[in-house]
Amino acid sequence: MADEPAVQFLRSVLTRLRSQPWERDHFDLSRDRTAGEDARTRVATMLTPERVRGTDRDALLGLLRDVNQHNHPGNGRGVPKDVDTTGLREALALLVDERLPLGERLDRLRPPGGGTMVKGFGPSAITSVLHLIDPARYGILNGTSEGVLRRLGVYPELPRAASLAVRYEAVNRVLLRLASALGIDLGLLDDLLWRVQPRALSDFAAPQAHARRDR
Repeated sequence: MADEPAVQFLRSVLTRLRSQPWERDHFDLSRDRTAGEDARTRVATMLTPERVRGTDRDALLGLLRDVNQHNHPGNGRGVPKDVDTTGLREALALLVDERLPLGERLDRLRPPGGGTMVKGFGPSAITSVLHLIDPARYGILNGTSEGVLRRLGVYPELPRAASLAVRYEAVNRVLLRLASALGIDLGLLDDLLWRVQPRALSDFAAPQAHARRDR
């Protein structure tokens, strides 16, 4: 299994975290699921296109600044306070519309070749909202997790100019495989990737780092 070295490394990090009293509860799967369910309950009334369009500006900004307390607090920040409210509503309404293919939604939010539908509404915020919509299907994409996956040699080989849609769908397949192999959910996997220490990564010898093709 091509992922096995990475899985073994992450499992060792998870085991170490669970052995520490100050981390044990956080990485307890039952507590983790409860925290995720609580977070989804708090915002469930906002996660349909119709309800997003009827939600006031402050509530929308609050969602993006605390998009999921279950995950790292940096996820979802970056949308400026003076953002165009109409544009923000339309972007979120589009993102949560599960009737549309994911690739189409992401291409409209972050068009191939550059640009963005809403300033500051980047990959970590977008994918954290997706994770709230369906935590079993959508992992979270951010710079930290991408860096760890690259160093572990499991980041998919992609064109340099790949769109967010192409990049996310490929990375999400990797996240799904890793979460399944570790026996944890995607939210807890995101937390685990944030906990990986650079020193530990420096000792990891990925067999084909940066050159693995996701299939």
